[in-house]
Amino acid sequence: MSTAQITDRGERLAVAIETLCVALASYIRDLANTHSREPDQGPRHGDHLLTHEEVATQMGLTVDEVKRRLLPFRVKLGHRTVRYSAKGLEKFLTNSRETP
Repeated sequence: MSTAQITDRGERLAVAIETLCVALASYIRDLANTHSREPDQGPRHGDHLLTHEEVATQMGLTVDEVKRRLLPFRVKLGHRTVRYSAKGLEKFLTNSRETP
């Protein structure tokens, strides 16, 4: 292996590390912004999570209709696990009733 190849490999590695650092910094910044929301949001502040069935019953929809909608109080817990904020649903229903 020649010195030129080692230098080229080192430069590519340096660029890759810098790219990862920038991506990580962006992720950390976004994570901090996510946690700086209103203090009453989230299960730690008296909120609890609802299933598709519970939301469908309260909204008068079918489970499939709830699953297809990207509701603002939707909480994605995993790859295919979705729950809904009870407080978010309450606010959503209150606001939708107040809108003419």
